[in-house]
Amino acid sequence: METYHHLFRLLALSQVLFICVYLLVYQRHAMGRLVALTLFSFGCYLIAPISYQVTGLHNVVAVFADCIPAILWLLGRFFFYDDRDIPPWFWLVSLTYLVLWIPDWQGAQLSLGSDASRVLFDLLPQLLKLGLVVHVIYMALEGRANDLVNQRYKLRIPVAAGGGALAAIVILVELWSAGATPMIVEVVGSILLFLVCLGSNLYLFTLRDDLPLVLAQPKAPQTTTTQRPVDNQVQIAQIRSALGEDRFYANHGATIGDLAQLLAIAEHKLRAIINQELGYRNFNQFLNEYRIKEASQRLINEPGLPIISIALDIGFKSLSSFNKAFKDKHQQTPSEYRVSPS
Repeated sequence: METYHHLFRLLALSQVLFICVYLLVYQRHAMGRLVALTLFSFGCYLIAPISYQVTGLHNVVAVFADCIPAILWLLGRFFFYDDRDIPPWFWLVSLTYLVLWIPDWQGAQLSLGSDASRVLFDLLPQLLKLGLVVHVIYMALEGRANDLVNQRYKLRIPVAAGGGALAAIVILVELWSAGATPMIVEVVGSILLFLVCLGSNLYLFTLRDDLPLVLAQPKAPQTTTTQRPVDNQVQIAQIRSALGEDRFYANHGATIGDLAQLLAIAEHKLRAIINQELGYRNFNQFLNEYRIKEASQRLINEPGLPIISIALDIGFKSLSSFNKAFKDKHQQTPSEYRVSPS
């Protein structure tokens, strides 16, 4: 039975190595390398039960295997967010996990007692890893409605349901089994891991032409006029009219579905036009360009009007979200801009 357990893990590893090589050879940029690092760490998890047989190998394998949630979180952040800023709390969570995991805590565990040591050195690290995985699922789902990159939009649900759930199941099994999992369960788990890896490879193979668009570094929106098909020119004119003259952006909670319905354009087509023709990767970013442009004019032309009134009138739901979007654009708060416009 143990032979089958190792066999299917090695088969799963072969699938992981295949996609790693593909990414390193054909997707030579930061995102491709980060995906490859994530898969390499998952490969380390797959061979962890076998690595005990090689002196010194298991410690190296264990480090990468235990870093999967953190690396997966970084991948999710860079993949689903275009600003790609890493919040301080991520480093705090990672540092806390390392403090609890890396040193030899045997003496501390004995001094604290079995119950306290289990909570501090076993339960808490697993909960930290599970929290990162849950947040990856949140990142995948949270920005889906406003994602203008069609290929990435389509991947959000599979990534959230597949990658996140798989990592969460692994952590939960480790958390509650405490190494006492029956061999039949281990074998079934290895078979499922192999099937998931095989299915993921087949799915990614169908997306091979779209991967460069999905993994590419975000580009600035286009400001120059380029030669476009006649149909696209007409639809772009409709889009600009709806946002410029009709102030569609001023509607609270405006979605790309609402704009598609207003213009009688298929939603996937509208996503492609705004993304590929106008250069925007996020619908809120697209709307905010028009919102901030109007706000900049009104802050100067209407000095007596409260800033919150301007914010609400142009479609923002709160003053804080308006302040953040405005500062991202002008590197000044609205109050500073009103006094000394940049």
